[in-house]
Amino acid sequence: MYPTFTAAQIMVAVTNLGSPYSILLLCATMILFLWLHKKLHHLLQFMIFSGFGALSVWVLKNCLALPRPSGGIIEEYGYGFPSGHATMATLFFSLVLFSYASHIKSQIGKILFLAAGTVIIAAISYSRIYLGVHSWADVIGGVSLGLLWFLLSVIFFEYMQKRSKIMLQ
Repeated sequence: MYPTFTAAQIMVAVTNLGSPYSILLLCATMILFLWLHKKLHHLLQFMIFSGFGALSVWVLKNCLALPRPSGGIIEEYGYGFPSGHATMATLFFSLVLFSYASHIKSQIGKILFLAAGTVIIAAISYSRIYLGVHSWADVIGGVSLGLLWFLLSVIFFEYMQKRSKIMLQ
């Protein structure tokens, strides 16, 4: 007999992938990988902007103090906007894709890597709505905030790359 899972149980598992504890563990693992692969610019990018992303969620939630929807499948506490799960999943997985896409040589491999990251971000974000702990606005705000920090991190990364080349000349 195979175990059966309800949609709610699957969504709880998906949402747990984007929980603060999971993201913290994933970030620590990613920082270790970047250090081992001697990708110091990516390491700095990852550490600085993951911290800024998490801090910005906390500041916005507490300054705006917008309530969560009530009556969800699971119980969450605190304010609703922006979704921290959506913000940090977007930021984390975008940084992973940016850091390692260049290591994949085949075009199909790159497309699959990008698709996998995008599906994970979308699944975590949707799980928050499905479970009734965020509205669409909370999740769209979270994804947008994650993308904003990611884009700022890419600008920072490019700056660091150029600065390193100038200093080596």
